[in-house]
Amino acid sequence: MANVMTPVDVYAVVNSMAESMFGAETSLKAKDTSTFVTVGEAMLRQGYENTLNALSLAMGRAIFAVRPYTGKFRIITRTEQEYGAIKRKISYFYDPAEPSQDWNTDITNNQLYDGKSIDHYKIRKRYPLEIHFVGLKVIQKHFTRFRDQLKLAFRNEEEFGRYYYGLLVEVNNELELMRESENRLHVLNHIGAVYNTGSATMKVNLTDGFNKKFGTAYTSAQLRSEHLKEFLAYMVSVIKYTSRMMTEFNTLYHLTPTKTNDAGEDLVLLRHTPMADQRLLLLEPLMIDAEALVLPQIFNDQYLKIANYEGVNYWQNPVDPGAVQVTPNQLNVSTGASETGSAVNIPYVVGMLFDRDALVTAYHMEDVLTTPVNAAGNYYNTFYHWAKDYQDDLTENTVIFYMADPG
Repeated sequence: MANVMTPVDVYAVVNSMAESMFGAETSLKAKDTSTFVTVGEAMLRQGYENTLNALSLAMGRAIFAVRPYTGKFRIITRTEQEYGAIKRKISYFYDPAEPSQDWNTDITNNQLYDGKSIDHYKIRKRYPLEIHFVGLKVIQKHFTRFRDQLKLAFRNEEEFGRYYYGLLVEVNNELELMRESENRLHVLNHIGAVYNTGSATMKVNLTDGFNKKFGTAYTSAQLRSEHLKEFLAYMVSVIKYTSRMMTEFNTLYHLTPTKTNDAGEDLVLLRHTPMADQRLLLLEPLMIDAEALVLPQIFNDQYLKIANYEGVNYWQNPVDPGAVQVTPNQLNVSTGASETGSAVNIPYVVGMLFDRDALVTAYHMEDVLTTPVNAAGNYYNTFYHWAKDYQDDLTENTVIFYMADPG
């Protein structure tokens, strides 16, 4: 949204407010200065409290529908409509092929003979995995508005534009900071949960991998300093290979809840993540060091091509950008329930590659309510009630890349 509102912008906001107060069929429409003042006076006659409510609702729609979210960790944010489609997820455990019945083979070599019969009514059920995401966090903020401010705003379009835009920036800045903080916590929890519960292919120690591949014994600090160029080339090759392997159906990069069929056989859950659905978070200080070394091959599209990438300046603490210390909420594959995991302390997280459905947040405005006037102070308080939906799905593909020395 531009930082200057035109008269057309102002009329659109005021007309939206009028529809909220008088109904969609109202004949009160602002289309020039004269009608703008008329509509403003009509709304104020309905009470400052009602007018502020209508104004706040219009602001809420502008923030969520018009202004794009530009804070950190925006890569995991979805719209309310997108999130609504995945709150209940049904997948199916893998069902392997069965021996052919219309041929005599080395496996079934005596079924097509005189006197034999093949049972084509034999039951073979499919086993679904149904996951419900019921996480919801409610958030409240309130702002004080003085009565004279609103009265002066309806004097003309320019005054209203300055007043409305000032409120919009104030609320949006607060909201953006809140969302960034909430999304950061969500990412940290996912990293911790993967570290606690994931297989070796879901948590890759790049220091250990580098030393095993090249027969060295460097520390993580050495790899990030005097051997940075070699390490970065290795790191990118590992991420690139992992990204391509995620496009294959396999069990390498996610958890499979414990499930058996009627015969007592363990079932597995296969997943794949197309390149378009992959998301990548990388620690920005390490990438800045790579740029300083002038390594064009690392940033070449043909070398590492993941479109949905976001740099992270720090995971948890700006003083120690790579460190992650968290006690996560995680999936218990035996019970299918969430539980509090053990404390995680990772000295240096390089990044995380994940399926877009593994980590999701969505925000929406629940309600806006304004108090009656404070008779002594001549002001109103407007309360914004927001809700955050979220899902942390360890049955979808995720790999964390980190650096840690032995012991």
